[in-house]
Amino acid sequence: MEVPANQTYTFRGGLWHKFWGGANWPFGILKISPEVIVLRDTSMNQEYQLSKSDVVKIEMRKYLGLIGCRVKISHNRKDYSDSWNGDSFIFGSLGSSLDRVAAIFRKCGWLQ
Repeated sequence: MEVPANQTYTFRGGLWHKFWGGANWPFGILKISPEVIVLRDTSMNQEYQLSKSDVVKIEMRKYLGLIGCRVKISHNRKDYSDSWNGDSFIFGSLGSSLDRVAAIFRKCGWLQ
């Protein structure tokens, strides 16, 4: 799968980041670029930016069988931490294949 590395990729889905939940689909946004990961909760007008030094681990798995993916991004930003969700964001997207999202994270330098 050919994925250009010098652009920003945007996915729409759900974003869980606080005790009260976060943003259900379609109000969560994940943007991946070589420099930064941006997670946006458009329902609460909140945005979180993570640089490579902020990201501890990225875990991905299939979401609802074959029709989507789930991305868990663990970070070390204490100003983004929450007692319920800890030091992570969880983004889920229907219609975004796990292989494509993983290829984009790799091409942009976030995964080996």
